[in-house]
Amino acid sequence: MPHSCHRPCLDHFDVNIKAVFNVTQSLLPRLRDGASIVNVSSIASTRSFGGHTAYSATKAALDSLTKSLALELGPRKIRVNSVNPTVVLTKMGADNWSDPAKSGPLLAHIPLNRFCEVQEVVDATGYLLSSKSSFVNGHHILLEGGYAVS
Repeated sequence: MPHSCHRPCLDHFDVNIKAVFNVTQSLLPRLRDGASIVNVSSIASTRSFGGHTAYSATKAALDSLTKSLALELGPRKIRVNSVNPTVVLTKMGADNWSDPAKSGPLLAHIPLNRFCEVQEVVDATGYLLSSKSSFVNGHHILLEGGYAVS
């Protein structure tokens, strides 16, 4: 791993896995039986992208945490799932991926030929938090426009 990765790698770990673990652990005593937890992961948890080693590794760890918590919290009827988008067009996402030289190669692998909109993440999260997904536990909803099948 490049030596310049040290601090950014730790930042990814702190934000993408450690913070989720700590917040979940803190909130668990307050969660009612039957609650639902939705983690925000990424398609990068299952697909490799150049220059994203630490990000991908921490999102894979988050997916593993999601599955483990689903198993452990199931007896309390607490469901744990994640949404796993590609690039989401937040301001930061749009700023970072507006250059066609950067976005073009990724978009070429997405059959819908676009990135994920914020509302699509909100809608999937809302579904997973609702009673409409009452038998969905330990899953990762891919929000990637078909990238995984291309």
